[in-house]
Amino acid sequence: MSVLKASIIVVNYNSGLYLRRCVESVLASDIPVQLIIVDNASSDDSLQSISAIVERSGALSGKASEITIIRNERNHGFSKGVNIGFEIAMADYVLLLNPDCVVFPRTVRSLSDELISDSNIGVVGALVFNEDGSEQRGCRRNEPTLRRSIVTSFKLGKWYEGIDQTYQSMPSSPVEVDAVSGAAMMVNRRHFESVGQMDEDYFLHCEDLDICRKMRDAGHTVVFCPTVSVFHYQGVSEVSSFFVERHKHRGMVTYYQKHHDKGQRSVLYRGTILMVTAHFLFTSLIRLIKGSAVVRRITGKSTKKADSPCSVSTPPLVRQDKPLVLISGANSDVGDFLLERLDNDNCQYIALTRDQRRCYQVTNKHGIHVHWLPLSYFQKVPQADFGEVHRWISLAPIWVTSGLIKVLDRFKPKQIIAFSSTSIEGKKSSESSSDQVIVNRLVQGEQTLSAFAESEEVPVDLLRPTLIYGGPRNQNINFIRRFIRCFRFFPILGEGKGERQPVHADDLAKACLLICARDHRTGKRLETYDMGGGEILSYKEMVVRVFQSEDIKPRFWKMSPSLVSFGISVLRLLPGLRFLSKGMAQRISSNLTYSVDKAKDDFAYQPRRFEP
Repeated sequence: MSVLKASIIVVNYNSGLYLRRCVESVLASDIPVQLIIVDNASSDDSLQSISAIVERSGALSGKASEITIIRNERNHGFSKGVNIGFEIAMADYVLLLNPDCVVFPRTVRSLSDELISDSNIGVVGALVFNEDGSEQRGCRRNEPTLRRSIVTSFKLGKWYEGIDQTYQSMPSSPVEVDAVSGAAMMVNRRHFESVGQMDEDYFLHCEDLDICRKMRDAGHTVVFCPTVSVFHYQGVSEVSSFFVERHKHRGMVTYYQKHHDKGQRSVLYRGTILMVTAHFLFTSLIRLIKGSAVVRRITGKSTKKADSPCSVSTPPLVRQDKPLVLISGANSDVGDFLLERLDNDNCQYIALTRDQRRCYQVTNKHGIHVHWLPLSYFQKVPQADFGEVHRWISLAPIWVTSGLIKVLDRFKPKQIIAFSSTSIEGKKSSESSSDQVIVNRLVQGEQTLSAFAESEEVPVDLLRPTLIYGGPRNQNINFIRRFIRCFRFFPILGEGKGERQPVHADDLAKACLLICARDHRTGKRLETYDMGGGEILSYKEMVVRVFQSEDIKPRFWKMSPSLVSFGISVLRLLPGLRFLSKGMAQRISSNLTYSVDKAKDDFAYQPRRFEP
């Protein structure tokens, strides 16, 4: 039997199914652990949710791990709950873990290894991510002072030093800090006992600041470990926000009272206490106003907390037995269809987004989960927690893709499918300066990707679609549609005989999956495919079909080149129409069609006829 390396204390109070998720992740650790769950008289079914896991814990982990549940008769708070659990902890290193956290298999081992590496370390904390992939405030902190508290309260951390170090660059190795987050903090048992364990004067919040301060005062170091990460949902216990805020501010007042020399209580100190109290009153007032019935009627928003998503949602803890597919630019027309079409549960799918507000997880009709994580997550997550990217599908503009290469170089994708555009050829001879800017960006993006493919020996399939339609975001066909709906006619230059080959966004999504499904190709590192639709028609006929799809009789207004140029110049002043250019008018009589034979031969590409 393996030697027990770490004990884990989880203080639970009405954490629901999040507790089960936490326990499952802990028992998947790659070392044997002693898991101690201290329940503070929960009234929900959180303990029932893990009853089956407790029964089969040995078989589940296979690492001689054990689970002990302590049931308190009342809610003692976090600090006392930890101390109760600590009484039966057997290992030299003890991880204090919130019930709404999820750890990686290597998390517990890596944190304990850090403590083993230096006997003077008292506390080591992990890099904590919110479930949306953003770094959680508080996982690396400075000692609270009046100045830092003001900076933090007014969210000025980007410009001045506050309590949280979130805005500072991420260190590449473990560093000493003043405090780490109690959501996932491991302590050296001997040092923890020597400083008196957790201070039970703290019911909820600031006890982590306190234990870190006591460790530092005793001459021990507090270390933030950026090479170990966890996910923390935060705030799942069934308590009111007022209750949490009250104890958070009370904890801060208690902290200042305990750790400021009573003989030097100055105006500065009293000002700090006054500011904490004022901040509590102000935030409570704001919450009260937001929660009022009048405000809810005006905004149409409910203050009721959404049902817990954890029964269907789990953080993207990368499994080594499943290939990882990373999708960038998924918030696009092609992305919508691609996510909907994913039907291979043998892969893990993660979407990279630049929009922090994106939902944490989506599930398509096939039951495939796709996690959305921000760019900042990929910049900060420890490589060992994320692993290798089996395939990278980039639906974003090629110039955006080239900007991600430095980040993705950390994860070494084994195959890349990326989108460029036939505009690289179609707009090459345009007299429009804006068109030339696009061409240059496309060329630079393709060159950067090609250089990466050669240097890293990664095969790249580069798709160049033309005139995408079939979704809410495409510009050309949707602009024609909106213009027709508004004015019941459409302006045209000349006879509109220039040929077009519009391609449906869903056909491009299918092409990505066809490329993924084919045998791994050999030969050139970069293969380029023109991706047109299944039908060639004149520009005028294309517009006629848009008329027909709207059940409006086709009407055209033939315009002179000068009038068209003037009209486009005016329209470009309107929001959302900056994509228009004089070159578009010049190309109405040009043939912009491309052969799709290569795509048909290489991966059985079969695009549909134009159906607006």
